[in-house]
Amino acid sequence: VLMVHDYVRFRLTGEATAEITNISGSNFYNQFTSRYDRDMMALFGIEEVADKTAPVVNSTDCVGHITLQASLDCGLCPGTPVFGGFFDVVASAVSSGIDRADTLSAVAGTWSIATSVTDSIIASDFPYIWGKYCIPGKYFVHEGSPTSASNLSWFVKQFFPDDDRCY
Repeated sequence: VLMVHDYVRFRLTGEATAEITNISGSNFYNQFTSRYDRDMMALFGIEEVADKTAPVVNSTDCVGHITLQASLDCGLCPGTPVFGGFFDVVASAVSSGIDRADTLSAVAGTWSIATSVTDSIIASDFPYIWGKYCIPGKYFVHEGSPTSASNLSWFVKQFFPDDDRCY
């Protein structure tokens, strides 16, 4: 059982792995035990997948190399190293220089997502999404809603109703 970007990496390398920033932000990984959460899988009624999960790797781990078949399929050079990667909003936070709690990354796309980094999970701060950050010993915390694009559309219609360059 793999998440989408883990599956893409599997197709490129032939190695099935789950990247930490992605899997830890899911309901299938327990932040406190640093393991897949069998109890949560049972709660969802999918306990049969517990033994079909992939080993968890760090963002910067080299997890394999482009196979000959993958190179033929997509034009990448065989043998090119492939790394764990990032959860998309974690990648945005990293590229924004977010590495401590007094900084914030805001993404305005289909979703509006604010991300910060902490030294620990604050269990009472819910309904935030928590996950392991790409910096060891750090956690990301997300707050998001699927309203970003609709907010932008409303703003453009309100303030630039006659400007067709905005659409």
